[in-house]
Amino acid sequence: QQPPTPTSTHAVANNALAPSYDLFCPGWVEMCVERGKYRKVYAIVVGGGAPRVRYVSASEFAASFSTDAAKKVVERTYSPRLSSSERQRRVMGLTISSAAKAPSNSKKHIHYRAFGKEQSTMDARFLQRVAP
Repeated sequence: QQPPTPTSTHAVANNALAPSYDLFCPGWVEMCVERGKYRKVYAIVVGGGAPRVRYVSASEFAASFSTDAAKKVVERTYSPRLSSSERQRRVMGLTISSAAKAPSNSKKHIHYRAFGKEQSTMDARFLQRVAP
């Protein structure tokens, strides 16, 4: 049997062949926080039927979720030659994936839903330019 062919963003999110960290944390960006100062933020996909993206720093994410289990998985499974940013992306992606897939009445999933409703300071700044 052939795997399903993704035809939409939603189909890609449901593709069992893609690593879960890629679906829930597809990348990171350096955002300008003030003139000449940048902050690395990770794109975190949250929500069910109408997913949205949150932009959070690694420290903001760690304040919301325990990443210990995912760190162990990444250290054990992936090459030690990964960059620190890529390692962090995979840890965050595995952590949020685990919370999203937890039973809906579990504390972990309830926390994930609350995290999805929050807005970070960087969410409003993404691709926005301050008028001169």
